[in-house]
Amino acid sequence: MAYYKETVTYGNFVDVKFYHTLRQYSDAPKERRPTFRETPPSQQEVNRRNAIEKLRRLLCCNFQKGDLHVQLKYIRKKGEPYRTAEEMKKDISKFHRDMRAECRKKGIEYKYIHVMEIGERGARHHHIVLNYIDPRIIQKHWPFARVTFTPLDGGDYRKLGAYLIKQTDARFRSKELMKQRYNCSKGLKKPTVKKEKITRAKSFKRQPRALKGYRIMNGSESGGVDYFGHIFFKYTMVKIE
Repeated sequence: MAYYKETVTYGNFVDVKFYHTLRQYSDAPKERRPTFRETPPSQQEVNRRNAIEKLRRLLCCNFQKGDLHVQLKYIRKKGEPYRTAEEMKKDISKFHRDMRAECRKKGIEYKYIHVMEIGERGARHHHIVLNYIDPRIIQKHWPFARVTFTPLDGGDYRKLGAYLIKQTDARFRSKELMKQRYNCSKGLKKPTVKKEKITRAKSFKRQPRALKGYRIMNGSESGGVDYFGHIFFKYTMVKIE
């Protein structure tokens, strides 16, 4: 009985997943079957987890330690209305247009991932992850308020990906702000995905093996039966610096 191996390479990380489908696994010896199963989440939650994982990998492919997580805010004077969704879209479009033009003149690359947010109390924000650019240039092209900068730490960006997706949860399905959870610049690097069918063994071993030059990330190993009926074992490797 064959099984499958999926390898996803992104930045300094490699995800490895071994899996059978339940149909394939039905003929396997009973003692080899897992004795536990993940609590089935709703399809909505599955989609959310997948969105976080996809964004995390995209971040790792394109951004490194010292790049920036930027918050573009608005100052609203008492009695003034909030910026509408359409005004926010025009604001960020102009920001990107002006940034691209200035970066082109200076020979600087401009790449980004952007999320738009309206807080519970109505405050408007834009979250942008971008390659390092002099903060003075960024502030120059955002006249609405002081810009907040947080340097990236160069990790696996799991928390950052989850945080950015969280900002989209309330309004993503209504398409009020964005047609998708996040927007990004053209030409970003994508993860490399390799899938292969393993026929030389009846089943996979639940023992992670690191490639040369990599180590297994602590706490990355997991296994069981996922929402889609795949009996799986997976782990993540990180490149040794």
